[in-house]
Amino acid sequence: MIAGDARRCQTVATNLRRLLLLLSAFLGLFVHQAQAQIDNCGCDSTATWDAAFDKANIVFLGTCIDVAPNTLKGGLNIAFEVDSSWKRAIERVATVHTNSPNQCGYPFRMGERYIVFANKRHQIIATTECEPNQLYDDNGLLTLRRLGKGFTPGRLGKAQNMIIMLTVLGVSGLLFLGFVVLRKKIRPNS
Repeated sequence: MIAGDARRCQTVATNLRRLLLLLSAFLGLFVHQAQAQIDNCGCDSTATWDAAFDKANIVFLGTCIDVAPNTLKGGLNIAFEVDSSWKRAIERVATVHTNSPNQCGYPFRMGERYIVFANKRHQIIATTECEPNQLYDDNGLLTLRRLGKGFTPGRLGKAQNMIIMLTVLGVSGLLFLGFVVLRKKIRPNS
């Protein structure tokens, strides 16, 4: 009887070890999956602020005035009233697309002021949680100092100013040529 009890204790201990090993493996797999979920967005944690600024083709300071689902693309359309922009002039009200926060989108909240780093492709301005978007209340003043003076919303950018200047010069040149030609036609030959 004592030998049978010892054998049962040994079997129970072996089964407990196996169960503990199985639980450890399951827990390790669960932690790995959770980590993969966190890193699933593919954000480059080594990217510097300067690199992120260089990568973004639109940077602006604005207040979130609307958050609406995008029924065509999925995710959210976030409307901002823009105070100032860098790298490119944009309209006074800009709409930015982002995925849902559980799909790597940035969690913008209505009424909050943000510094937004985004990219415009095919007429769509988009951002993700990988960009250094920042709630203005979280040291936004320091970021604004780093950004320097920006464009006033709705103000023409450098490329648009260049087009207007070339148009004015072209029209002026045509008027001058027209004046010279008309002057020669009106003047009688002596």
